[in-house]
Amino acid sequence: MEFPYTLIDFEKKEGFTLLVASIDVPTDGIAKPYGIARADFKAAFDVPGISANIHCDFTVGNLFSFYTQLQKCYNEVDGMAILEDYSCKRTMLSIGFKAYTGHVAIDGKFTIPDGMVNLIGFGFETDQTYIMPIVNNLKRFFDELAEIQGFYDFSI
Repeated sequence: MEFPYTLIDFEKKEGFTLLVASIDVPTDGIAKPYGIARADFKAAFDVPGISANIHCDFTVGNLFSFYTQLQKCYNEVDGMAILEDYSCKRTMLSIGFKAYTGHVAIDGKFTIPDGMVNLIGFGFETDQTYIMPIVNNLKRFFDELAEIQGFYDFSI
């Protein structure tokens, strides 16, 4: 697996990408049964006048939950998949499908703590054809992680 690993790429359309910068694979006997210990996620937002690289506080488990939600929403062309950090305060990305129309609403909020509150927020609509590459990227990412850790359980 090569890093950075792009999971979500709306750079050409809206200036947003979500990347995995690195993962830590546990090597000791105590942590190994629990799988990938930690991943370093980054969001990049680059539009005229704004350029931000933001560390995201979610876990592999948060991302896996989002992936399963997104897969279900895509297959049913209905519902909403939400990716949140473990505190539910700093990072949020939602992809909502509007039933029967094929439209998809994407909203994101990324805050940078320390001192003054800095917030990057965005929202746009697209169609479901932009979502299949995301589902495929996430599937490929989790397939590769399963190969590294030796099992396919990312709920921790």
